[in-house]
Amino acid sequence: MLNGKLYPFGHIERTEECYRCNCSERGMDCCALFHTPIAFNKNKCKVVFNKEHCDYDVVQKDIKLIQFFDNSCPGRDLRA
Repeated sequence: MLNGKLYPFGHIERTEECYRCNCSERGMDCCALFHTPIAFNKNKCKVVFNKEHCDYDVVQKDIKLIQFFDNSCPGRDLRA
């Protein structure tokens, strides 16, 4: 059981919470399929979890549609 949901014995490739798990009679071992970004400008950017892709998007706080794939979130205005 993980977060209140019962899973079958065996390998679970991806849970609803983006974990890969192995479930046996001894218990359940899971690891995250995502990495939490840490190196970004926290004053100008924020991280938003993307459940569809099991990762975090680093986005500029004042522009919701810009996504930075390298987690850099530069300070320059990218709308121009």
